[in-house]
Amino acid sequence: MTTTATYVGAVILIGFPVATILAAILSSVAETLGLESLATVPGSIPILVVSLVFGLQLAAEATALQLNGIDALGRGLPRIALMRYLVFAVAATSVLIGAVWAGVVLVRTGPLPQAVFGALAGLAALVVLFRASKAFLDGMSSRGYEQDQ
Repeated sequence: MTTTATYVGAVILIGFPVATILAAILSSVAETLGLESLATVPGSIPILVVSLVFGLQLAAEATALQLNGIDALGRGLPRIALMRYLVFAVAATSVLIGAVWAGVVLVRTGPLPQAVFGALAGLAALVVLFRASKAFLDGMSSRGYEQDQ
């Protein structure tokens, strides 16, 4: 029951938003590349399916991460585990970049209280990004993923 509830929560909080954003990005890329048939409603079904599968897989990985901790990313073959770590790092970095961007927008456009809040949010996101990157690199080197020299 806990696993199901955690997965449903991850689908709502992570899977559907990621699928929506990815579908918008893929549709824009298809239009930019001149593939209008992929951007129209009947042609957009492959884009929607790929986006939904990616979002649901990310929700499944988030569920495993919540239930089993960071070691859940290291399961399986080393290359697959490395891919999980990289996808997690890219997703976390994207969220932190979004937080920095929101902080900068508040600093530039808001009144003083919002500007202070935006500056603190941006600074906190940068600190989290730095600490997470350092921990990620330390963890990768301790697991033997560094390149042989």
